[in-house]
Amino acid sequence: MFSVKSKMKIIITISILLLVFPFPSSIFAQKLDLDNKSQGVDAIPNLKEMPTNKVKSLEKNNNPKIENQEYIENKFKINKLKQKNELTLSQTTETRNSNNGSYGYVTDYLTEEGQEKYIYPIAVEPGEVLHAQLDLPNSNELDYDLYLFEVNPDTLDMTLVDLSQNRTFLNGIEGTAPESVGILNKENTIKEYAVFVVSEVGSSITQPFTLHIGINTNTDNFEADENINWAVNFTLMPVGTTVIDMRSMDTLVDNDWYKFTIPNSKNYDTMNFTLDEDSKNANYKIELYQLEDSQLKKVNISSNGKAEIDSGQYYIRVTSIESTNLSGSTYSLSILPDYQADEIYITGFEGGGYATYQFGKYYRVNGNSTLTINGIAGYNGYVLPDADVSVTVINEHWNPEDLRFRTATTQSDSKGNFTVDIQTSHSTASYSYFISGAISFTHYFDYGYVRVNSGTAVDIQPIYFFAYSIRN
Repeated sequence: MFSVKSKMKIIITISILLLVFPFPSSIFAQKLDLDNKSQGVDAIPNLKEMPTNKVKSLEKNNNPKIENQEYIENKFKINKLKQKNELTLSQTTETRNSNNGSYGYVTDYLTEEGQEKYIYPIAVEPGEVLHAQLDLPNSNELDYDLYLFEVNPDTLDMTLVDLSQNRTFLNGIEGTAPESVGILNKENTIKEYAVFVVSEVGSSITQPFTLHIGINTNTDNFEADENINWAVNFTLMPVGTTVIDMRSMDTLVDNDWYKFTIPNSKNYDTMNFTLDEDSKNANYKIELYQLEDSQLKKVNISSNGKAEIDSGQYYIRVTSIESTNLSGSTYSLSILPDYQADEIYITGFEGGGYATYQFGKYYRVNGNSTLTINGIAGYNGYVLPDADVSVTVINEHWNPEDLRFRTATTQSDSKGNFTVDIQTSHSTASYSYFISGAISFTHYFDYGYVRVNSGTAVDIQPIYFFAYSIRN
């Protein structure tokens, strides 16, 4: 069939190939065990788009601490106005005809433990909301609280309507979470109020506090909820983004508080907290806290809105304290867990074509070439955006591992799709397959697989690494 000269050429060619593509004899004839983990393209389900769920109702709490007025009066003797303790707003902007309402602040000191200072009178017209925020000294030795009283202008009798008593906990350079109180005037007459700053623990002649006051027409049905005692409850949706878009910032001192619980059954470790673009442009801010022993401990939210979380109860604070111009509309607060994928599929390959050998019909790519792997990640039947995906091309006929395993990582796009390119190792020609015909060939190849994984999900597809063919 072949001349002596032709046979010599074939022998020399094979010898050269074996030198270029060495392989361990111990695995020369080893067939890979895929443990039945591979899934054909036909088995890929139709994943739905991750939903956006708008919260339809919110539940506002009542502040049980307001019932402690008698205790507060007895402890701090806050039962009447003392002119020597009266504060004056040193910086005031009257802009009631604009969207911002009125705003003012004062900076001062509490020089004795138990001392109080107050602002009075604060007149609030029907339908207006009053917000007050106390920025605290950044000191473990000081603990100041904030109280809001309605005052009868004729008798100066006072009725406690709100209080904020966060225990001192320094959240880095930002210090203790601010104390905040507020009230919505639901009556048909003008109301007068007094805001008291009180030293619960310690005093200082060098570390001041700052008290902010804001008044404006109210457009939010859940006001006032300026501290965690009034926090509005909501439930995270089981899948997708939870969106609250029925509330607004009504003064430059507004604080909206929310309370929610992360279940023990979660399969995520981080969450994303974002506001709509108009609210971001207005410098509204999101903060995340956990409450332990009456201390609000801040959970860091990164610059891109991501926070590491555990199971348990959390508080969200949306605030306008850094704003100089309110947006004039409702804000949209979005909360999206970074779900871990529980399903992942290889949807196709590029860089070669399909071939049928003794192990079946699988994709074939040349050794030492670029293989493109396409796939999709999902969670609970939905496509999963931004999933971390690892892709490994495995040719177990090679040793050492840097030739056996070729790995790349990527993230899925907004539709859950991902694509990655991997340079394959040379084929060791561990298997052969005879193809008969008018002109017969023997193909030499390796039998390996591609593995993709994300979260708890894995998909594996067999693949051939082509080495060379010999005409018989």
